[in-house]
Amino acid sequence: MKRSAGILLPIFSLPSEYGIGSLGAEARAFANFLQDAGQSWWQILPVGPAGAGDSPYASESTFAGNPLFIDLDLLAKDGLLTEEELASVRVPAGSAIDYGALKQNREPLLRAAFSRVSGEAAEAARAFAESRPWVREYALYRAAKRHFGGLPWFQWPDEGLRRHDPSAVERWRVELAEETAFETCVQHWFFTQWAALKTYVNDLGLGLIGDLPIYVSGDSADVWANPEQFQLDPDGRPTEVAGCPPDAFSATGQLWGNPLYRWGYHRRYGYDWWISRLSYCFRLYDVVRIDHFRGFDEYFSIPYGAETAKEGHWEKGPGIDLF
Repeated sequence: MKRSAGILLPIFSLPSEYGIGSLGAEARAFANFLQDAGQSWWQILPVGPAGAGDSPYASESTFAGNPLFIDLDLLAKDGLLTEEELASVRVPAGSAIDYGALKQNREPLLRAAFSRVSGEAAEAARAFAESRPWVREYALYRAAKRHFGGLPWFQWPDEGLRRHDPSAVERWRVELAEETAFETCVQHWFFTQWAALKTYVNDLGLGLIGDLPIYVSGDSADVWANPEQFQLDPDGRPTEVAGCPPDAFSATGQLWGNPLYRWGYHRRYGYDWWISRLSYCFRLYDVVRIDHFRGFDEYFSIPYGAETAKEGHWEKGPGIDLF
């Protein structure tokens, strides 16, 4: 390998007038800085929509992009937002991201932009979804979660939808068609802006290093749409969860709470979900870092409901077979 250097800076840490970093001008300015500094790599953290705790490692989807990273100025340039609307969400420079305020003011703006989308742009969003099967699942998951007052999928009142029964899924897809169209459009904006940014970064001679968490959030489109791939009970709750054992840094270990994989199931189907997940990452990034790679060799399994990780034990992972 050629010797090279780079800098880790998450997208959300970029400076912005709108309370959180985005895929717009400041991202390009940072790429220019990296080139001027003789760097070769820009490493980022996961870019998925953050779930509980606003952590990039607790995402509602392993495939979707975070709507908060969409650059509002680029939407305004496309005629989808007005200067008055932009001014209404500008915030003073600060040291911390107020995720509560962001979620409150960002969605109405994105909905206003969605209401102004042309027929041609709507068709482009539909084509985008058709070429990426995960979009339909994620858009319906988000629409249903909003419809049911933000409840996690395993608490949705409709049992058929909760169990991802095909007839229930299609019925709700019709019922929530406008909401799923909105979510699809938002993802189309994200990935259009992402592709433009990646092209800009690569044209400067820089590479992007992305980050793939080994585990996904229990309340996510991934687990809802693929429950058979995870260690869940019939009600959709985990039977065993992820973490790591006690060590010199923590007497009780770490209890992460992510559902664990049914590796036997993944092996039986040729690891197709993992292959599609990695394939997606290699379209987004030039190099992929897999977080907690140790878990592919052996993973720490903790009974669901345990108060600490001390009750866990080691299990064998898929090993080299997956790779």
